[in-house]
Amino acid sequence: MPPKLQVIPLGGLGEFGMNCTALRFGTDIILVDAGMMLPDRGLGNNFGVDLIVPDISFLLENSNELRGIILTHGHEDHTGGLAYIVDQIPVPIFGNRLTLALVANRLREKSLTEQVDYRVFDCNHPVELGSFRVEALQVTHSFPESYCLGIQTPVGRIVWTGDFKFDQTPVDGRTTDLGRLAKFGEEGVLALFSDSTN
Repeated sequence: MPPKLQVIPLGGLGEFGMNCTALRFGTDIILVDAGMMLPDRGLGNNFGVDLIVPDISFLLENSNELRGIILTHGHEDHTGGLAYIVDQIPVPIFGNRLTLALVANRLREKSLTEQVDYRVFDCNHPVELGSFRVEALQVTHSFPESYCLGIQTPVGRIVWTGDFKFDQTPVDGRTTDLGRLAKFGEEGVLALFSDSTN
């Protein structure tokens, strides 16, 4: 039986925070974001709980297949769970310079920076991770240089929007790359995964 593409949400589906999803094809897994959630986000009373992180048991069981973690941007609901993954699974982390600097600072607090392989990822340099080819596309968000991802798989392209808004006058002057997004559409999209808050 030929391998199939699997999308495995580890957090962030139908909830605010904990954005973390594994994509698997054959023996290759990539992780899109690794966020956390604050306990006061509609989960009832969680006295004594400082934060909630995704269940990474799937990643631990398949750690030899994890090729990398791709970060769409640096907000904690997309990066705050990294310490709980890289502490157990050494894997490269891809993101823009600001995102990686914030992540490195957070991991330094937990004495984890020595074992982490940070790799700058931007709109001009796609990365190949096993069966996956990941392209970054600029989107407007409240975090500078946020990315939408075009993830080419052996069975088609996935578009992963990350957090975004269509703002023609953002403070930093970086608008969403609608031309490239349209090109993805023209070339064909197997599935669109879109983040939405409020």
